[in-house]
Amino acid sequence: MSPPATLGRYTLLRRLAAGGMGEVYLAESQGAAGFSRLVAIKRILPHLARDEDFVRKFIDEANIMVQLHHGNIVGVQELADHDGELYIVMEYLPGRDLKAVAQRLRQRRERMPAELALWLCAEICAALDYAHRKTGPDGHPMGIVHRDVSPSNVVLGSGGEVKLLDFGIARARGRLHQSISGTLQGKFVYMSPEQADGRPVDARSDVFSAGLLLYELLTGVRPFDGESETETLRKVRMARIDPPSSIGHVDGTSGISSGGAIGADTLDTLVMKALAPDPDARYETAADMRRSILHLLADCRSLMDARHLADFLSRIYPEGVAPSQTPDPPLSIDDALALQLGALTPSVNPMTRTRTADPAPGHVTPRGGGPVTPTTGRSDAAARTRPPADDHDLGRSDAAFPRVTVPPLGPAVVSARGVKRTLTLGLVLGALIATGAALWWTRRGEATLEPVVAGPEVWEVLVNDGLLLRGARLPVGERLKVCVRAEGFVEQCPSLVLTRGVNRPVFTLAPSPVLEVTVLPPTAGVRIFAGGLEVDRQPYPLRPGKGYDVCLADWPAGLEPETRCQAIERAESGRYALMFHLVPARPAPLVDAGVPAPKPDAGVADPPDRGRPMPRPRWTELLLSSTPEATATCDDGTTGKTPLTVNARGEAVHCRLTAEGYLPADHVVEPGLGNRRHTLVLVKPALLSARAEPGAARLLVDGRLQPDSYVQRMALAPGRHRLEAVIEKDGRTYRAEEKIELTSGEEKSILVRIADYPAGGSEP
Repeated sequence: MSPPATLGRYTLLRRLAAGGMGEVYLAESQGAAGFSRLVAIKRILPHLARDEDFVRKFIDEANIMVQLHHGNIVGVQELADHDGELYIVMEYLPGRDLKAVAQRLRQRRERMPAELALWLCAEICAALDYAHRKTGPDGHPMGIVHRDVSPSNVVLGSGGEVKLLDFGIARARGRLHQSISGTLQGKFVYMSPEQADGRPVDARSDVFSAGLLLYELLTGVRPFDGESETETLRKVRMARIDPPSSIGHVDGTSGISSGGAIGADTLDTLVMKALAPDPDARYETAADMRRSILHLLADCRSLMDARHLADFLSRIYPEGVAPSQTPDPPLSIDDALALQLGALTPSVNPMTRTRTADPAPGHVTPRGGGPVTPTTGRSDAAARTRPPADDHDLGRSDAAFPRVTVPPLGPAVVSARGVKRTLTLGLVLGALIATGAALWWTRRGEATLEPVVAGPEVWEVLVNDGLLLRGARLPVGERLKVCVRAEGFVEQCPSLVLTRGVNRPVFTLAPSPVLEVTVLPPTAGVRIFAGGLEVDRQPYPLRPGKGYDVCLADWPAGLEPETRCQAIERAESGRYALMFHLVPARPAPLVDAGVPAPKPDAGVADPPDRGRPMPRPRWTELLLSSTPEATATCDDGTTGKTPLTVNARGEAVHCRLTAEGYLPADHVVEPGLGNRRHTLVLVKPALLSARAEPGAARLLVDGRLQPDSYVQRMALAPGRHRLEAVIEKDGRTYRAEEKIELTSGEEKSILVRIADYPAGGSEP
């Protein structure tokens, strides 16, 4: 369906791009005295406009980007509504995206000069650093992580501008829409390993993606390209990347306009630090990566700037950097006929996917170049909204939607040649129809299985324990065991009886059960066992339907767990969060001196020191460490940064460790232990915002009365907490209680409402 000519007060000129969630149009806004302005308008695809999930994502993107004002970020002017349809009005920058530039360089068998690639990446890092450090109106960091830094989301203007766009899946504090834990969002080939694993991500994930962009610009190679999305994800999670100099495109020197040179070793060091698999080994911030790039350019006396980028784009785009705004010229009847016949011919793209030029709605293309490949796929919504894998992005240019204009044929223009073409086309179409009818006749007693899977994005299907091949014909009326499985989800294996034609059973896969154990206070050296096996990572995967005894072992001397073991009767789905508390150990009972000790066996002489307690040192010298580094303050006057040596002679020494952004931790150094080492692990607090209703009620948190009926971002220790709302009226006390469980770093908002409080009347 073609879009309306106008949208609100904007006139739509042409479509710029279409993608998984929306489409972007070039539009014009008219003003007084002939004033006009070009803008870019992003709107939700029509068939997704009623999907609340997509609408929330769309609003999230607008709410995030409208607060970002930076020279390297595409600005959002407003979120508008026209007849119930939401759309975002953005700054329009004539130019090309970085993906199109990389494709043009591959066509010309060129690569971007190393110093220009470094300067361009520094501009991207400037945009990322600004977004990462952005604070909200309350002064608190918004916690923005882009999560989709890729070439298609970097726009290069004809004047040398470099701008980042598309915060559609960015993570930020206070979003309306929150991603489901464990789901993957973004382009697989540009993901960080932690993002591909479904782990929490921070600014260092965007640093990794920026490093991948720099790597591709320097070498022309995407290190995580795979034959399928599953293969790509496997490569991302392994994160094995060869240094840029080993690819053969970085030859040790790169020409610098001022006569300097960039060494291959220097480039390798910079790029590989950004691409370290361990986030702790990468640049801490995008600003650190940008600073390293600028220092490298300064050492080489490079004067790279926007003018050099504009000159470079003008050279590789002699037809003009900004795409033409004129409509496509009409095609001749020969071109139109060739286009229609070409739509019937499969073509293999660079990612080895086979697809037709114009697939039918709902059609799922095979994942390999051959005629039959294993069935792996996406959920129904993803299959409808995501582009082919060769795009690796959310947008496609107008070239993917060619306009065909065929002049009307009247008696005066119909020639013998035209009649011949018409007859040829009729014969081709007749042959195709006859072939299709023959295939249908021979297979009318067979069924096709196309399951619809909700939950994971990548899955595989097995029929009677054999991998289902795409397009495979299955018998009708027989009971088959159909299993759908995906990594991180509980497998489903129902028995199905297929009917003739296409069968589309719906499978909803639930996340696999995982275990998360918290030990308070955090103590190093404690070992955790589940079902007799040591928990070597968290979250720890559990087997669905199995029971587990979760136990502690090897806790430090002087402490003991309140409960040594906790039971999970049957692991079903989701996250099982258990908490163990370590408390001071109870003293051992004294032996009654009047009871004689049992005698040893006859013939064995008592050792001279038998029964005499071993002498204990009267002092303790403890090397106290912490993760992260903290400030220790002890009641004997010892202070300093950890690691710190604390001496306890005669009396116990109490020390408190504090670090910004973490809960304080206490440790008591008992005398008489000699030389010891101990490491405390500090945890981040959970932030609770709670409100009592009605507003005159009193709010209590863990039994402590709060000064107001609400708390805002109150720091609490991870674990279980109790909220109470209490109010008195007419001599009667009304009460409501909420029990919650918080995890480290979590932000939660709770409303404690007294349900039986009488409506109406004045509050006391």
